[in-house]
Amino acid sequence: MPELLRLLLVAPWWRDCRAFTAEESAEVTAEYLEDMPDLAVRRDRAAAALGLDLPT
Repeated sequence: MPELLRLLLVAPWWRDCRAFTAEESAEVTAEYLEDMPDLAVRRDRAAAALGLDLPT
């Protein structure tokens, strides 16, 4: 369960990444971050509340 939570916090767009090339995945990531610019703050807050260390 901790691994799943880490994945969801670090790359909430993970389902889309499976079918894309690395370049397409980077584009999806950029679009996601554009829509939610405070993602890193929310992610870090959630990880701290769950006691999880996130990968870089």
